[in-house]
Amino acid sequence: MRDLTKKQKNILDKWIRENCPFPGMAVCDVVKNHLSFETWEELQRINNTEVLYQRVNNYVNENCDNYPREKKR
Repeated sequence: MRDLTKKQKNILDKWIRENCPFPGMAVCDVVKNHLSFETWEELQRINNTEVLYQRVNNYVNENCDNYPREKKR
């Protein structure tokens, strides 16, 4: 399966809520510049495909608007 799984999307949704800089702002190269190595490894363990890198980048950029950034306390 080449699409992101529900579990992968949940991980990315959490990351978006905590890290998306500004609603509507495209996040350039999420995997290379922003995701932690541990998060990337977890996404790969769940469902590693030849297009995972692109799917993650696309998903984050398409969904950054959907989540207001959580305020850190």
